[in-house]
Amino acid sequence: MTAAALVIFALASLLGLPQGFWAVITALIVANRQYFLARTGSSSQAAGRPYGGCH
Repeated sequence: MTAAALVIFALASLLGLPQGFWAVITALIVANRQYFLARTGSSSQAAGRPYGGCH
């Protein structure tokens, strides 16, 4: 997540965007959302495995 933010910031600086920090904030929000969705899905799968194994 940090690497993505650094790459986005560098790209925004190279392009001369006056408010490139918004690109960084957006990248962090999207990355955090993807992380949350992955964690939620994996915990649901872990909870369902014993149930599926019994039936």
